[in-house]
Amino acid sequence: MLLVDSADIRELATALRLPGIGGVTTNPTLVARAAGVESMTAPDYAGRLRSLVDAVQRMALPARRRRDLMIQPAGPVDGIVPLAAQLQSVMDPARWQLWVKLLPEWTSLQLIPELQALGIRTMVTAVYTAAQAEVACHADADAVAVYVGRLITADQNWEQPLSRIAAVARRAQRCVLLASFPDLHTVERAIPYSDSLTIPAALVEALLGSPLSAVAVNAFAGRVR
Repeated sequence: MLLVDSADIRELATALRLPGIGGVTTNPTLVARAAGVESMTAPDYAGRLRSLVDAVQRMALPARRRRDLMIQPAGPVDGIVPLAAQLQSVMDPARWQLWVKLLPEWTSLQLIPELQALGIRTMVTAVYTAAQAEVACHADADAVAVYVGRLITADQNWEQPLSRIAAVARRAQRCVLLASFPDLHTVERAIPYSDSLTIPAALVEALLGSPLSAVAVNAFAGRVR
């Protein structure tokens, strides 16, 4: 699973046409940034999510298997399921799979059965410990998300907690989505722990870049005129 981390429609329209990009992840920070504001009310945020869903569904994209659209509701917990149900009702299930990202809190985890009954997959986000991952898996979340960039900043031994989280998810046959990548170097360091990543739009097109590859490409090009 390789996703683009953005709520900017122009960025998404470009990234989703690239081979291998399997969908979109969003969160309140990305939605506010795309709107050009620092913060917004819960109703305005919900409206932005509805607009995002409408926009990605209208995109003319290369044919492929279903893409994933991961949204993170905000505001009162009792509004999460109604909003998710509304979004699910207007999505084309042949083209898109809706995911709802939940916080690692008891009140959020209790919503998992209701969301899954609607055909919506669930991911517990902002997971930093193996214990959080364990609870999320036992609560039947389909996946957990780890903010790798932030983990590296907070803990010089970041590979230890990430390895433990990955082991918990692997044992439970759940997905670990790695997120929060400030640069390609961080992506390279994190890849051994999961094959599921969400990459900022600014880095997506650079994923195939390598100085050594550039040398080889130029050498090959020089052989044929």
